[in-house]
Amino acid sequence: MTLTPEEKAARKRNTLRGKGRTGRKPPGTPNKSEQEYMALLDAHKLIGEILDWWFERYTLTLSHSRPGVKGQRYTPDFAVQLPDGEIEFHEIKGFRDEKNMNKLKMAGELFPHTFRLVTRRLKRDGGGFDVVKY
Repeated sequence: MTLTPEEKAARKRNTLRGKGRTGRKPPGTPNKSEQEYMALLDAHKLIGEILDWWFERYTLTLSHSRPGVKGQRYTPDFAVQLPDGEIEFHEIKGFRDEKNMNKLKMAGELFPHTFRLVTRRLKRDGGGFDVVKY
């Protein structure tokens, strides 16, 4: 399949419908839920409940590549430093699905950190976030 220069440019921008990744944010760009969680983390930082936080700062290797098999990596949405210096990883999801749950469980088994799944509550349920520790 040969692409025209316009199709190549569109594919590079991830906007070509039906081809590759479409409708996704570029890496390092927070979505609306992540932006709201950032504001919540800032509030926790102001009152001293956390020392600092970082967005998509770390990528963890869950399994290494080998011939014919692609390695598995995981980039948590947030790294959060607690007052005692411990680092927690928080993953923001609009819903729970098996693939992401498995990655969280695997990361929790491989690394000595706390992993938390953060899901948004519906506005009719009061809004905010639910947090589950893994």
